[in-house]
Amino acid sequence: MQRVQVQRGESWWKLAKRYLGSGAQWPELRRLNAEVNGPPELLKLGTIVLVPENGKMREGSTKRSITVKKGDSLWSLAREYFGRGSAWPCLANANPQILNYTYMRIGAPLQLPAGEALESCRSGKIHKLQK
Repeated sequence: MQRVQVQRGESWWKLAKRYLGSGAQWPELRRLNAEVNGPPELLKLGTIVLVPENGKMREGSTKRSITVKKGDSLWSLAREYFGRGSAWPCLANANPQILNYTYMRIGAPLQLPAGEALESCRSGKIHKLQK
């Protein structure tokens, strides 16, 4: 691990994208820095944080699936994993077993898009829902 000082305009999302390969992994980076004070989503200018030295976490740390928890919606999960709730069609496309987008069973596994589809979701170039 290496220590870096937070610069103007940086956020947990931007640091996770740079050092972990995905902004959606900001909670993982935040857990590495549990001693940082303040709300979990806040990152103050000048704060020293730990990041992976080689620029990426171990390959196995990248999530390919998630488990639905109480209160989750496709919108909230898209906001968490892609940085914007409007990317919810990405999750819907990756999970054709979801028949009713307004109801998801707690504990149900959801697949995250992979490859080009994942990059499209993160970049905001979302393809139309394929159902």
